[in-house]
Amino acid sequence: MEKNLRASELRALVRKKEWNKPTTGIAAGYVQANLVMLPKEEAFHFLLFCVRNPKPCPILDVLEPGQTEPRIAPDRISEPTSPSTEFMKKER
Repeated sequence: MEKNLRASELRALVRKKEWNKPTTGIAAGYVQANLVMLPKEEAFHFLLFCVRNPKPCPILDVLEPGQTEPRIAPDRISEPTSPSTEFMKKER
């Protein structure tokens, strides 16, 4: 596999399940980040936590309720696409 892929190429490989190893450093020049989706009633508290902790939790984008496409990555992955994608559910 090529070491320096464009971010969109890497996301396409992950979607097709043709990439199953860590992605760190593969798309040089791009930021790799985690996506956090929260219920509206919990989002402000998490946003405030990130504002107060910008180094470990930088904010790259904030979406409005119902918005599904971040401005910074139009072809993003926001659904589970590989075994390493983790979704946590809060028990109520």
